[in-house]
Amino acid sequence: MGAPGRDTRQVGRDAPSEHHALPTTERWRIAARTTLMSLGVDESRPLLIAHPGAGARWKEPPATRFAQALERMAADAALKS
Repeated sequence: MGAPGRDTRQVGRDAPSEHHALPTTERWRIAARTTLMSLGVDESRPLLIAHPGAGARWKEPPATRFAQALERMAADAALKS
């Protein structure tokens, strides 16, 4: 794993070539879809969801670094707001 707060590409790692779905219940999928639809989210477009929590305060990146990482991921995935 890369050092905390470092972009993994800086240490010779590439982004994963495939995405993996998280196992969820049908009830959770329906609740998520309902919420996203109520917010006007277009299901045909990619969606980046990020959780800033890390389980321990010492593992949390500074807010500016977290924002930079999100901006880079969105740009890399050609996501538009």
